[in-house]
Amino acid sequence: MRYHYEKVLPGEGRSFKTENVRGPVVDCVFHVHPEFELTYVESSFGVRFIGDNIGEFGEDDLVLVGKMLPHHYFNSPNDSRGPIWSRLKVIKFREDFAGRDLFCIKEFYGIQRMLDDAAHGLVFAPNTARSVRPFIYRLFETDGAMRVIMFLELLSRLAAAGYTQLSTNIIKSEAMAVDDRLNRVLEYIHSRLSINASLSLAGASKTACMTPQAFSQYFHRITRRRFIDYVNELKIGRACGLLADTNLTIMEISTDSGYNNLSNFNRHFRKLKGISPREYRNKYRLS
Repeated sequence: MRYHYEKVLPGEGRSFKTENVRGPVVDCVFHVHPEFELTYVESSFGVRFIGDNIGEFGEDDLVLVGKMLPHHYFNSPNDSRGPIWSRLKVIKFREDFAGRDLFCIKEFYGIQRMLDDAAHGLVFAPNTARSVRPFIYRLFETDGAMRVIMFLELLSRLAAAGYTQLSTNIIKSEAMAVDDRLNRVLEYIHSRLSINASLSLAGASKTACMTPQAFSQYFHRITRRRFIDYVNELKIGRACGLLADTNLTIMEISTDSGYNNLSNFNRHFRKLKGISPREYRNKYRLS
């Protein structure tokens, strides 16, 4: 499987790259790169894809992605609150950014173990994200040797805080090239969901220029799930963001997420999340 290959340039005089990603929504295709990527969400909510894991993200979401692990962030234009509603701080770095053997010394064992585990993608608890947020912000404002020292401290704090692995399998791209077919399919799925339009296997197959049977096999090989299950996970992931971050009624969220039948929405939600939409809102409500 081939994904969009991103070439990361740290910038003159810098050993790793920091990016302020801002816009009405997250503009991020399914891609890979040989650098590690640490992403902190300041504002926005939606669905993220890390390897074979699909999960929702929101404010204070902090994820570390290992090298060549496919990843993608998505949210609906309908959920945007303004031209810079979606704000992410992203740090991209190679394992040898501070020296080839630095993480081999005993004092850095915890960081090395974290980087090894990042092959599956790692998510940190919101309280961890909030505790290291000042370090992330200062990193974007610092130059010279202190920039490297501060980044090492950030990694040390993250390694000591603990984390949860996301992807059940280590999925790496087989080639450093663009797979236009995959991104065409994702664009088709996301655009249809964004306007709450009908979404079918036949339509996705046509977009991929494949027969439905061949497309089903192709899609399952990439995502480790059936097309209909993937679509339902997307819908429920978006519903989670709406439950936590808006005052819409559960009926309105059900309809807005593509479920015209409330009982069908409740059934799919409980199947994927283990609790009802109302219980989820009570547990994760942001305001």
